[in-house]
Amino acid sequence: LVLPPRTFKMEAGFIFLFKEHNQYALTKKKGNVDTDIVFEIMKSLIEDKSFNRIVLVSGDGDYKKLVDYLILKDKFENLKYIDLKVLDLSMSKITDDNLTDLANFIRLYFPNIETLNLRWNQIENKSLAHLAALSRLKNLDLSENRISDEGIVPLLGMTHLETLNLAYNNITDLSVANILDMPQLKTLNIRWNKLSLKASENLFKNKSKSLVKVDF
Repeated sequence: LVLPPRTFKMEAGFIFLFKEHNQYALTKKKGNVDTDIVFEIMKSLIEDKSFNRIVLVSGDGDYKKLVDYLILKDKFENLKYIDLKVLDLSMSKITDDNLTDLANFIRLYFPNIETLNLRWNQIENKSLAHLAALSRLKNLDLSENRISDEGIVPLLGMTHLETLNLAYNNITDLSVANILDMPQLKTLNIRWNKLSLKASENLFKNKSKSLVKVDF
């Protein structure tokens, strides 16, 4: 068995560290690198004085003690991508439970987000209220989820929305009048829901002056 080189330096200046395995191990090799990450960070703290801070990209809560220690030693870099305007999370298997944490994360780290694509996920109703906290969001795509009339209610508080895509959900006639009251809405896609022909006609006839495009 030939092991790859332990380090491989890229032209951009990054160094890849490959996980090392015992070539005589009888069990199946695992890809977990948690211990390796902690080891390399602590090794750098002890031996290498040339770096400023550590950037750790992970959602694993097992690193909490490590992060707390790095913060204590002023060696942890907290990145905030405050200038991000567009975020595409379509087809990401996001559920209501995920969306609650995701909305809070976006609010903290991407406060200037204007366009959010959540198409083709598994979002239902109970977590949509957390999206209302994204005060600068102008374009929201929630098509191909599992949203019903109950989920429309918290979206009505997003008075800054200009584009809303709700196609392929479970919305009925009950939500039409409320959606029309959204003051800044310019483009609405509500195709392939559970709207009656009469509701679709009313949607077109009674649309607000700001609403310039309706797809139903």
